[in-house]
Amino acid sequence: MSAMRRAAKEKLESLALPACGDVFEFAAALSAKRGIPLELLAITIRPTAPCGLWLSTSATDFIIYEAAASRQHQHHIIAHELGHIIYGHTGISAVATETSRLLFPDLDPALVRDLLGRSGYTERQEQQAEVMATIIQDSLRSDGAAADGTTPADEVLVRIRRSLS
Repeated sequence: MSAMRRAAKEKLESLALPACGDVFEFAAALSAKRGIPLELLAITIRPTAPCGLWLSTSATDFIIYEAAASRQHQHHIIAHELGHIIYGHTGISAVATETSRLLFPDLDPALVRDLLGRSGYTERQEQQAEVMATIIQDSLRSDGAAADGTTPADEVLVRIRRSLS
């Protein structure tokens, strides 16, 4: 196990969150633990824009994710953004004007920059968020069974990919 994976697992375990069946339950448990409301918003995002975004305001956190993505990809996007929250990442630069236009074409880019306050992460922060996303997903319903006892088709594909790699 890599040092980054071990650190992510320890960080997640230190939160002492209750067992969760899916990423939505996990997000709700993390929100309750932090005492900060968290809203998950599926929206259609332009292909050239990021497929997920964590927006932190003084009152609420928002995770915006691609509505057209597969269910498995949506869960990974959400888990990745939750990873940024868990690590307390804040980014390193203001939102680029072009990025703000792509994400929010009807808003003034300056307003978007002010609202977001950050957009870029270091490579290490992105790696931490990716590893945490994997750890989160591994912790959820580790048997892969859906609530009705069946295994979702996309979960079967994930298992096949894992066994072949």
